[in-house]
Amino acid sequence: MAKEHAMLLKSLTDKQMRVYDDIMNAILSKHGGFFFLYGYGGTGKIFMWKTLSTAIRSKEMIILNVASIHYSDL
Repeated sequence: MAKEHAMLLKSLTDKQMRVYDDIMNAILSKHGGFFFLYGYGGTGKIFMWKTLSTAIRSKEMIILNVASIHYSDL
């Protein structure tokens, strides 16, 4: 998991890295929080969650990713 995380981390853009750092700092400082990533298709949301998930799981912590959908989108 740590190797996969290192590989994914290298591929983050500067903007993604700032988001990654903000979320990881909240988690590791035990402040936690509710994080919502949004954007059009192809903007890297799934890639970001995969990178965060591997970071957290490589530290033997638990992460649950959830998705929501608006009924008007159906």
